[in-house]
Amino acid sequence: MNILAINQNEFQSSEIEDMIQNLDSEIYFAKTILDAIKIVEEICIDTVLINITSISDIGFIKYINDNFDNILVYVSSDKPFEEAISIVRTGKYTLLHNPVMLRELKKEFI
Repeated sequence: MNILAINQNEFQSSEIEDMIQNLDSEIYFAKTILDAIKIVEEICIDTVLINITSISDIGFIKYINDNFDNILVYVSSDKPFEEAISIVRTGKYTLLHNPVMLRELKKEFI
């Protein structure tokens, strides 16, 4: 099994390495999303462990879901990102695509 870990701090990286030490697995670490993309395109990855630290990380999850349906993805995040995900999932809002045209926005108010 090949595992890709993204945005893990030193403690987490050490814990992950210890965890898989006795398993028949290889672990790859990426500090950036670009590094992660290179790894998944070059190596057959089975599992991704991603610590959400920015919006671009969410884009990477979408990239994996759209292009690698066989990869299992495990997501961790801190409180602000958990709250943001919850708001997006359950919130009521109208999505306007950039660039926003004033005439489109005006339609929303009339």
